[in-house]
Formats: sequence, C-alpha cells, structure tokens
Amino acid sequence: MRSDFSEILLDTDILQRAAVKLDEKLCRNPEDVESMTSLGEIYRKLGMLEKAAEMYGKICNVTTDNRKAKYLQTLLAGEHLALWPDDEKFIPPQFTQIKNYLSATTHEELLSFVSGIESEFNPSTVLSGYYPEVSKSFVYYFRNEFYEALREQLVACLPTICERLQIKLFSHGYISLEIKAYRHSDYFRPHSDRYTGGNRRINFGCVFYFTPKRFSGGDFLLFDTDFEGQNFLPTRFTRFIPEDNCAIFYPSDSYHSVTPVKTQGLNLKTVVLQ
Repeated sequence: MRSDFSEILLDTDILQRAAVKLDEKLCRNPEDVESMTSLGEIYRKLGMLEKAAEMYGKICNVTTDNRKAKYLQTLLAGEHLALWPDDEKFIPPQFTQIKNYLSATTHEELLSFVSGIESEFNPSTVLSGYYPEVSKSFVYYFRNEFYEALREQLVACLPTICERLQIKLFSHGYISLEIKAYRHSDYFRPHSDRYTGGNRRINFGCVFYFTPKRFSGGDFLLFDTDFEGQNFLPTRFTRFIPEDNCAIFYPSDSYHSVTPVKTQGLNLKTVVLQ
C-alpha cells in the first residue's frame, strides 16, 4: 500500500485558484508555453478534459514537434492518438468513453433491481482477501439477471473499443461483471489489474446512480503509468468525474483509483454505483 494517497487527491479548490492565476499570466503572455503546459495539466487533474485538450492544442500551435502536447491533445479530444515521446516512460493511459452506454430501459431496470437487493451487497475483496486499507466498497456479483444482456453489449462494442485503444482484437472468454457501491468514505487506492489472474486486457466501468445526485467525490483517476516497470506517477493523472450512464474503457495494466465518496446517507440511493 502506498502512503501518498492523500498527496494525489490534490484539493480541487487549490487547483482552481492556480488555474485562475495561470490564466491571468497567459492573458499577459499568450505564448508562454510553460504556463500553458501547467494549465493543461491542472485542467486534466480537475477532469476538465475538453479545456485540457484545447490548451494542449494551443501548445502545438506555438511549438514545433511537441510530441507530448500532441499526444495529450489527441488523447483528451478522443482523436486518433499521436505518438508519445520515446524518452518518457510514464505514459498517460489511453481510454475511451461512451455516454448513455445503457439504454434508458436497462438503466431504469438496473436501478430498480439494485433497490431490491441492497442486503445482498458484501464488502469488496482484493485478490480474494478483505483489505479495507486498500479498497473499501460493497459489491454484488451478477448471477443470471442482466448478465447475458450486458455481456452481449460488451462483446458487440469490443471491436470498436480495441480500435480506439489501439489494442489488437482478441478472443475472449468469461467476462467479469459486477456492481460496486461506494458509500460514504469508500474508495479504491491506486492499483493495477495486471496480476489479478487470467489474461485481462481491458477494464470497463459504467457509472450509474439515483437522481438527483446525492454524493460528491468518487472520481476515477487514471495515472500516468510506466507499463514496462509497472509503476506510476501519483501526481500525474487524468480525472473523470462521475457521470450517470457513462462508460469508460482502458487498459487493465494502467494504474487507477477511485477517490473517497462523500454523502449524507448509507443506502444505495445516495451512493455511486459502478
């Protein structure tokens, strides 16, 4: 377990104030590449991905052959990915998102289903053990209900997902599907699923919750990862703020985490589900 989890949960208020200062600095000097780079990173850490992509695009316009900026601009804009610099071993992982992933009917049916099985959620485990210092949440493993329909949907979109992630299409066997509930103060510390057994290639998560939204936090962080050395930079990450019915796909060997959830209640109508 890393001891620096709190260090990566940079106070968003501090980041926002820093963004204002950098924006003012850029108003005085619009071609200050150092300030643009810092502001792009802050936007990425805040989950403001469109603004981050725009800032990296501006860097590309005022510099020549800035491969890092071009990679981040294409990554965050969802465009065909540019090459990452060869001398940079920590790479922002590829990802792709699908909004309104579940049909309106399936979305409502899942929420209704969850309401009726709240007592069947159990504490989440890590590698078959319960380690609350690493992961604190509750999980329900699908049996027959919904499993086949959700599996078929995943299989149908797999070619598109592999293309977007630049992963060669592979044959698949069992697909693990579960619902995790993150209640007040629940979280998942930074980790990689490279050694969780089997030949896991792609991770998938679809956030859904009861509206109106009654929680904050629960952000998904995708860390810049050294895929060969299997390490990560705790202060460099892309943040994804929970959005109802939005799915994200990313390589399983990427380091990722879920930030602590804040909510007033403990029942499933007040929490984030994934």
